[in-house]
Amino acid sequence: ICRYLFQHPLHPTDPQQTKIKQTSALRLWIQRNPSDSARRYPTRLSNRCRFASCLATLHVINQGHLRVCFDEVSARAQKTAEHDPFCSAVGYVHLNCLERFLPFPLVCALLPIAPDTRILPFEPRATNRMTPSPASLVSLAENFVERCEKGTLKGYPSNARPHRGSLTWKLMREKVRVEGGSLRGQVERRGGVKGSLLVRHLGDLEVEKGTRDRTRRPEWQCLGKKRRWEDDDDGEEQEEDEDKDEGEE
Repeated sequence: ICRYLFQHPLHPTDPQQTKIKQTSALRLWIQRNPSDSARRYPTRLSNRCRFASCLATLHVINQGHLRVCFDEVSARAQKTAEHDPFCSAVGYVHLNCLERFLPFPLVCALLPIAPDTRILPFEPRATNRMTPSPASLVSLAENFVERCEKGTLKGYPSNARPHRGSLTWKLMREKVRVEGGSLRGQVERRGGVKGSLLVRHLGDLEVEKGTRDRTRRPEWQCLGKKRRWEDDDDGEEQEEDEDKDEGEE
């Protein structure tokens, strides 16, 4: 993937790689993986993460997670509407994987990478569902890329380890801050033990996979139901106590 990105045939012939960002036909889009879009891809495996060392089960990029799209078509199309945005990608990778396995600040400094804010008028409701949301994530990502270009990025963790301080961590922390109420509601509805919850892993695939594997153990499988049964039993006991008090009166 490193050779594909930095030695791509769509890049201009420039030994010093100083004009790639401005003139290359390869585009890297930071996207949110949209829901209900499985049938839009050319094959069943088209939207899987391309890194061989990806930590996600079967390299699946879950809905709502951040990914990077390798787009070879849109820059050469005369109009954005002339191609299917789900079929123009050569592949996708987790943003977390790209930060983990490649020198991500160098990727941002030399290659044309940006949040996907394209206008797609022929999409349902003329909405680009791949745009990172909420809107504050777009400005955060643009600011990160700009600092990489200027060489002013400081405190970035090497290979995204530790996860804190990486772009994925910053974007997911902002998402939790803005949408904190609804995300905490997911924790309550699911019993607070599911590893897929964004508020627990903040985009760190290693933490997410470890928690998923742990919650798949037999002793965890009925924990959610057990809690509901305990809540029901507590409610029935409380009603019985109230009935007894009324009878004594």
